[in-house]
Amino acid sequence: MLAAAPAGRPRSILRSIISVSIAVSVPAPARYTLLARTFHWTIAVLMAGMFITMFLHQGAAENSPAALYWIKAHMSLGLLVFGLSLLRLLARQTPPEPLSRGIARLAAVGMQKLLLLVTLLLPVTGFLRVMTHGYAVSFFGYTIPSVTGNMPGVNAIFKVLHGGAMPLIVLTLIGLHIAAALFHHFVLKDATLKQMV
Repeated sequence: MLAAAPAGRPRSILRSIISVSIAVSVPAPARYTLLARTFHWTIAVLMAGMFITMFLHQGAAENSPAALYWIKAHMSLGLLVFGLSLLRLLARQTPPEPLSRGIARLAAVGMQKLLLLVTLLLPVTGFLRVMTHGYAVSFFGYTIPSVTGNMPGVNAIFKVLHGGAMPLIVLTLIGLHIAAALFHHFVLKDATLKQMV
């Protein structure tokens, strides 16, 4: 005969379903490595800086010193994000990060890979947008001259990608990423958010 379930405070239906669906035998890691956390938060701050500098550039008078200053800062931060994202990609190979839990881990890994991909693609499309316009790219005072010259047809493609599609995708993914972290912390009340702080 099966023993009756002990009386106590019932867990929410949502939490019960999720707990059953993600349960596996491999324990979740207590915390990400210092290197992983450093990459995560540094890139997050730089990404915020990219959007802020572009907002300030667009708000400045066209061709003004302020507009030039902010677009150069935007380029510099973008290239820095690209370089750090490449290093992060290499660092993820050795050693491998410890596994977390089942379906939740698969969703988290998928989101991480998408975010890593867009942190590489967003700067690349921006770099190529500037290059194919015939302009030099600025990186903290250093100038990278255009190697393509003005290519209006190609530039139009990168203008759409970098100026419209990619930022929207990035902001959507970041929003989902933050929402998932807050859901884990406040609804499921697990240690997911604490693993990255």
